[in-house]
Amino acid sequence: MSHRILILSLLAACAATPGASVDGVGAPARVTFSELRNGVTMTLVNESHSDPLALYSQVRNRPGPKVTTDEVMAAMLDHFEDEGWGRFASAGAAVAITPETYQTLEVDSDGHTTHLLNGPRTPEEARGAFRRCLLAFLQVQELTQQNQAVSNSRGTGIFRDPKAEGGGTR
Repeated sequence: MSHRILILSLLAACAATPGASVDGVGAPARVTFSELRNGVTMTLVNESHSDPLALYSQVRNRPGPKVTTDEVMAAMLDHFEDEGWGRFASAGAAVAITPETYQTLEVDSDGHTTHLLNGPRTPEEARGAFRRCLLAFLQVQELTQQNQAVSNSRGTGIFRDPKAEGGGTR
């Protein structure tokens, strides 16, 4: 099943033009993964949720959400259902950090917000569904191009050549 998302992502990336989905129709959707122990948050939205051109044109202090096509988002959410999202997800937004929660996946689609939690007290079946959905999310997240302008002067060090700065050569 996760191969289906990978293939759809690749096809959509090749077929879609920036700022437009293949068929131009879709329901706004947002999926957010949070690793609560270290503060990492990743968000993926579809083109019906946010226009990529408008979103990526804003300079931010931190990277914002990535925008995928409506078709890829729909395929990912269908995959979530196949993996047990409907059986284990709870209504509403994901909770803040608690001793029982390490990670959250939150889906906002069709005007409804649901979430899955992962932590030491999560039942094994629900933990398996969480991991499978997270793997699909991370695959789509990784394959989704982002052209975000980020203002982060601390990050420029990776582009500096210490040899060139010291008068040396590469």
